Amino acid sequence: MTPGAYSKQLNSLKSPTCALPVLRVALDTPLRRLFDYLAPPGDLPPPGVRVRVPFGRQRRVGFVLQTAAGSELPAERLKPILDVLDESPLLDPGLLALVDWAAGYYHHPIGQVIAAALPRALREGAPTLAREERWRLTPAGARALADSPYLQHLEKLVVMVFAVSADPAVEALKERFGDRLHLYREDP
Repeated sequence: MTPGAYSKQLNSLKSPTCALPVLRVALDTPLRRLFDYLAPPGDLPPPGVRVRVPFGRQRRVGFVLQTAAGSELPAERLKPILDVLDESPLLDPGLLALVDWAAGYYHHPIGQVIAAALPRALREGAPTLAREERWRLTPAGARALADSPYLQHLEKLVVMVFAVSADPAVEALKERFGDRLHLYREDP
């Protein structure tokens, strides 16, 4: 394939036999083609967004490269997108053009070119923004610490840890106290 071949391939598809909206997805496979999937209900994800899709017996993360009004495949052969992983495109149009060019220039499948350009965590579907969970003592927890005869000794220690420490070991607390942690937690 020549540089920019995937964008040309997208525009030269035969007339669709399926009239449902589809997403053309690049997957990290040695196959030099895009895969059609049924679009999720609602707004169509734009090109450059990661999606989780069924692929054989596996679930894979791929990139939407194009939305289309139909597919060459019959509707019963198309599988739905399982999950849209990004709210906005991870790959902007300039970067998509670059990987399209590189795939054509180096005669390599575009899904593998995109995968080579990204860190492993993003290829596997990890969130693009890290989420940090913070805990602090709530007024209800402070009242429970002060005057509740119902708290067991260990629970009182946990509440005291919140009162003194800014970052208690959240996972250990979840294991020990489970559903009762809502007494001590206040979402920002």
